[in-house]
Amino acid sequence: MESHESQSYGALWKIWGLLLVLTAIMVFVDAMGLPRVLLLVILIAAMLTKAFFISSQFMDLKHEKLVVGISVAFSILFFGALLFAVIAPDGIAVLHGGR
Repeated sequence: MESHESQSYGALWKIWGLLLVLTAIMVFVDAMGLPRVLLLVILIAAMLTKAFFISSQFMDLKHEKLVVGISVAFSILFFGALLFAVIAPDGIAVLHGGR
């Protein structure tokens, strides 16, 4: 009979394998030459899936209360929006021939 420790290591290896497969899919999807919007949708979905598994398994957030999850999600969304707001004007300027 397997011990609890070896079962948890097995689950971690399965998650690691899933993350590896998702990363390979992301690389191959990028090389396929898909339309930009479809490519971004697929890549963002894969990144969010990877972030979920990393935070729930490797950071042990799956056992935390809902308040912790909400505060982590809010922090990520807030700082993501802040970074976008800071970087977006430069990107728009480059697209329109500036800089």
